[in-house]
Amino acid sequence: MRKTLPAFLRGSGSQQDLLPVHSHIEEADEDSQGKPSAADTTARASPLGTAAGAAGAQQLAWHMLWGLGVLLAPLIPVAVLCLGIYVTSVEAGEGKAVDRDSCTCDCWDGRFKGRHGAGGYKSVYFNLEAATVLLCAWSFVWVNALGVAMQRILLLFRAGRLSYQALVPALLSFYPLFYGAWATWNYINDRFYTMLPSQLFFQLTELLPAYLIYQLLDRSNYKDLQPLGPLLGLAVSCVHISLALKERVLWGLFIPGVHTVNARDVMLVAGDMSCLVFFGQLLYQFKLRRQERVQLVLWGLAVAGVMLVVYVAALGYRYQ
Repeated sequence: MRKTLPAFLRGSGSQQDLLPVHSHIEEADEDSQGKPSAADTTARASPLGTAAGAAGAQQLAWHMLWGLGVLLAPLIPVAVLCLGIYVTSVEAGEGKAVDRDSCTCDCWDGRFKGRHGAGGYKSVYFNLEAATVLLCAWSFVWVNALGVAMQRILLLFRAGRLSYQALVPALLSFYPLFYGAWATWNYINDRFYTMLPSQLFFQLTELLPAYLIYQLLDRSNYKDLQPLGPLLGLAVSCVHISLALKERVLWGLFIPGVHTVNARDVMLVAGDMSCLVFFGQLLYQFKLRRQERVQLVLWGLAVAGVMLVVYVAALGYRYQ
């Protein structure tokens, strides 16, 4: 019998699967003689995991949607607060809209600070626009994500279940992930929307390998691993690296006479390279037949191809 890693993202539907630390560790299904059960053996028939046949991909999608819901749930009070500020300060306020082209110091406050006699005066104020609400929500999303990630790492370490194999790409991915979030924040704040689509492409696609690593920080989740997860993470990392090379990231390292290294570019590429090695190593541990390996390669090429098509068609990227 071939020894493989069982199936990861099959989706248990349990809320405890997404908590920082589980209160229990599931044991592998074995019979009384210590051999894998028939159900476990059947689940290894396909490189994409066939715990329920084609339902593996659907279970992965539900698993990721549930994780996104857990991440966004604490932001509901923030959304209510932003809506309340907008309604009370803008829609119900008085004043004139700000013309950014002709505005001077005497009209900069506009309707956002208000007159003393109008009852709308605030000692602490800011220019409340749609972009301001978006920036507020964006900030809380990533601050909350950072807190959840650090909590998971610390609690898993305390419980003795932290996977150091996944910790390395997790730490190296912190910089590119939050650098991208900060770059997006500045593009919105400066109303510089030219680079925003490109930045959002990298930012949103980076969430997939980040979520997979987040789950694999728990060693007990390795027994639920299937090739679909590492395959998607590997495809995303390959696309990011190929686009970074086209943008000549790290180009100065290959120019004679240049002795300085762009630390930002090194850190950005290091995150994707660590994910590339990590997910590639996980896929290598699967003892797959030739037909199964070919199927994985085709799936990976399809995912990478779709990402490149989206980047070229929707974002106006052109190879020159």
